[in-house]
Amino acid sequence: MPTYRVDADKGFNFSLADDAFVCQKKNHFQVTVYVGMLGDPKYIKTNEGLQPIDCFYLKLHGVKVEAMNQSISVEQSQSDRSKKPFKPVLVTLPPEQVTKVTVGRLHFSETTANNMRKKGKPNPDQRYFMLVVALHAQSHSQSYTVAAHVSERIIVRVTSGHVCFLLTAIISRVNVKLFYGAAARTFLTSSSLFFYPV
Repeated sequence: MPTYRVDADKGFNFSLADDAFVCQKKNHFQVTVYVGMLGDPKYIKTNEGLQPIDCFYLKLHGVKVEAMNQSISVEQSQSDRSKKPFKPVLVTLPPEQVTKVTVGRLHFSETTANNMRKKGKPNPDQRYFMLVVALHAQSHSQSYTVAAHVSERIIVRVTSGHVCFLLTAIISRVNVKLFYGAAARTFLTSSSLFFYPV
């Protein structure tokens, strides 16, 4: 089982008023993933038995908190400032090493619903996204999730705002809480947001 950690490097700011992290749709965010592979795995265990591993890759997408089966695509800005759907990133995982992969210039493809405030206060019907950052193994034409981190709720606004972003690690069907600590919230900036296991 690999070690797996995700850091949100840019694009997320905590809003005390909303008690959540907020990001602006027009601004990009960035994540850095650390994967430590024990040994040199050649196969992955599936319901159909052991399958040979062709490659590993990272995939990102959003989900709606109120409808977890609804996926929100993530886009990536290009050098000409155009946006294209995010394509999974192929990663090479040498044995007994920690591999660092940074993925930047990312945007949610849409904003959350009910972002307008009510009399200056957060909308009681505010909707949220969560960001999924997953490591997959490819075998033939099938993809299998090896490890994934799922954030807490995020507000995505068109205009300025502030995003609460904690990750819950889902590794081999075991939920592991990841957090940065209450005291750190006051001092951390969007460029130094860090996640670690309990």
